[in-house]
Amino acid sequence: MRRREIRIFFLLAAALTITGCMGQQETGHRIRSFLYLYPRNALEVSVQPEVQEQISCAYPSCEEEWRVIARPDGTMAGLDDGQEYSCLFRESVLEGLPKEPLSGELQAGYVVKGEDTAAFLQEIFSKMGLFPSEYHELLISFLPEMERQPWNLITIYRRTGGVPDGLQITPRPDQVLQVLMAYKPLEKGPDEETEAPELESLHAFRQGFTAVELSGMQIQ
Repeated sequence: MRRREIRIFFLLAAALTITGCMGQQETGHRIRSFLYLYPRNALEVSVQPEVQEQISCAYPSCEEEWRVIARPDGTMAGLDDGQEYSCLFRESVLEGLPKEPLSGELQAGYVVKGEDTAAFLQEIFSKMGLFPSEYHELLISFLPEMERQPWNLITIYRRTGGVPDGLQITPRPDQVLQVLMAYKPLEKGPDEETEAPELESLHAFRQGFTAVELSGMQIQ
């Protein structure tokens, strides 16, 4: 697949807005995050996300923490409601730019036709070593907005390492992999196309108890 690669340093100072699942129109930096847990064996896990006032929506609901039985295949059972879940979702309203994983590695920026968004992101996330069961939920969340645009500037960040600030996972995972997709709607596309660069796979980092967090946000 051929896409226009583009530098995006100016984006980090941009204002970010995303419509929340509660239908609120408040301003701020909105980010939707999907957390997946892969322990070696079935394990009781507690997850405490950001300060509660920052969360505009969570599924399952989260008063102070999520308490689940996480399984090696990524499925989990809520200890408070007994329901089955594939991930832990939250939409957060941040006062400033999210430090994690923006402090990690910038993979690349691309300009993509709105109608090509699904195929493009499927290819990029697959090359990064993400599972369809992980990135499908992120796509479902953002495609209605992104496909309506003539073009999108799509920027991918990634971070690997320990548990990031603002998120407590007990017991602590051996690895935490974070991928952030930021996009900005554009009216006009590139003058020419260039080959998309190769992306380093995350497969090698999936060792021991691994947590994977996929996030997305719109830049206005």
